[in-house]
Amino acid sequence: FKIDAKLLTLSDRRDVMDASGTNIGQIRKKKTPGLHEMWYLGTMDDEKKCAVKAKGTLDITKCDADIYIGDAVVGECSGNWRAKSFTISIEGNQVADVHRKTDAGGLLLDADSYSIEISAGVDSAFITMIVIALDEIYHDKK
Repeated sequence: FKIDAKLLTLSDRRDVMDASGTNIGQIRKKKTPGLHEMWYLGTMDDEKKCAVKAKGTLDITKCDADIYIGDAVVGECSGNWRAKSFTISIEGNQVADVHRKTDAGGLLLDADSYSIEISAGVDSAFITMIVIALDEIYHDKK
């Protein structure tokens, strides 16, 4: 997948494209301030189809977040941001295991590249958009 970041927008919108360059989804930051950062994920027609919202934690190494459809929590992301490793679960079932390259080559050349192992039958574009939202929420700049 390719991510097209709209750098000059207030909402930090990102378009997600497939290998042929077709827009298949979008991600944008919630515009109104809140206690925990939230990113909306959706199709090109429905940008708020679901959301990823950071969970409150005092441990800066944790990268926990809830996945919402409407007001209902349907999934969870949990892991260690310093170790660049986390899992994604939907309705209590682990559906993806995510790792980020942390060697010298990865840090210099592929700083925003992830290895994502996705369970069979799970939408890879949806999981990719969740990982992008997590990267935006827990980016190294914090």
